[in-house]
Amino acid sequence: MKNLPVQQGDVCLEPMKIPTSAQKVKTLILRHGESGHRHELVCDKGEGYLMEEKGEVYVRVTKGTVSLVHGEHGTIELPAGEFKLLPGVFEFDYDLEESKRVID
Repeated sequence: MKNLPVQQGDVCLEPMKIPTSAQKVKTLILRHGESGHRHELVCDKGEGYLMEEKGEVYVRVTKGTVSLVHGEHGTIELPAGEFKLLPGVFEFDYDLEESKRVID
């Protein structure tokens, strides 16, 4: 799992080295969903935080595992490592033969 992207609804985290110029941010919310829920880190089993650099958002898990939670999706445990939040997630509808952006 450590080298594979992690997806939860419209949030996709790709394992990627965080730039040294990235700065730690105060929130643990990755993205707000349209349903009022939010994709958020919960650090009850480990240590982690969000970082930002030039509008890009990164997750750093420094110890143990950190939970990625959302009210409409299952919880995902992120292992120690560095991840980049990808800008948008798309799915392909094979019946309509078109791709569309995933929106929570």
